[in-house]
Amino acid sequence: MVEVSVKPNKNLFLLYTFLNNFNSSEENQDTHWLRRKTFDYFKKFKFENLNINFDFRTILYMFVLNEAPDFSLKKDLVANREVRKAIEVGQIILPIIKKFYNETFFENFYRKILKYYKEECIFIEGIIRRYKIVEALLWVFDKNFPEHIEIVPIPLENQYSSKSLDLKEGGCIIIGPTFDINIIYPLIRKLCNFPVKKIFKSISYEIDKRKELFSKISSKYKTWEELFEEYFIRTIQLAYILPLLEVNIDIEKQLQNEEKDMPLIRLFYKIAKNEEKINGSLSYLAIKLLEELDKFYKVI
Repeated sequence: MVEVSVKPNKNLFLLYTFLNNFNSSEENQDTHWLRRKTFDYFKKFKFENLNINFDFRTILYMFVLNEAPDFSLKKDLVANREVRKAIEVGQIILPIIKKFYNETFFENFYRKILKYYKEECIFIEGIIRRYKIVEALLWVFDKNFPEHIEIVPIPLENQYSSKSLDLKEGGCIIIGPTFDINIIYPLIRKLCNFPVKKIFKSISYEIDKRKELFSKISSKYKTWEELFEEYFIRTIQLAYILPLLEVNIDIEKQLQNEEKDMPLIRLFYKIAKNEEKINGSLSYLAIKLLEELDKFYKVI
């Protein structure tokens, strides 16, 4: 049984505070009241312009550090290649983050808002338990999950934004607002990332040989692999996972929303429903969807 916990993370809140005040425009600060409050408090602190690229590796690096003001690497850290690269990049920006932490009296601010931050975590944990999300995912994907997944809500993230980290110690999901019932959709998608990556490893040849399809598909995604993974996850979510939850969900409305970026999602949904989990083989379903992409784009 996979264990899922929802916790605040001071290091990530610190990083996002820094990024929100130095790399973001003011009009983007209203996705959550804590984001606005944080921005308004820290904007009085002036720092030099920074020509450093803060990316996914920076987020990963902050996650593998002990909590501020310690900032040392976790002793029990098992570093894979991705983590080692994050450490290499993160060590460059750590002095800047430490300076920001000390000179803005971040600790005092964080203590004042921690109560409200924890309330968001409790709410999300309640959603997961009430609607038995973990049980639904295990029914669909069986045991292809890390033993432990930590979910970190970040009120300072963009709306509906989410990221997943795959560590040898377990998985981590960073998720932004809105923190209401609608968080079910991005939350499930990010939880699906872990088993889907394992499934795709077993059919990597079938996916790789269709890379040329990427140029034919209008997409907001950066790579073919990312595009197909999102298509597959959203198909699974709509066809198999959402119907298992004890919540009133309008599947037709969700299909219409997804069609804006994924014109074939309705076709994929029908295939998945007709096959009813392809006799338990999600790998086979993935290949069948790839074959449908072949048919659709070769006749254009």
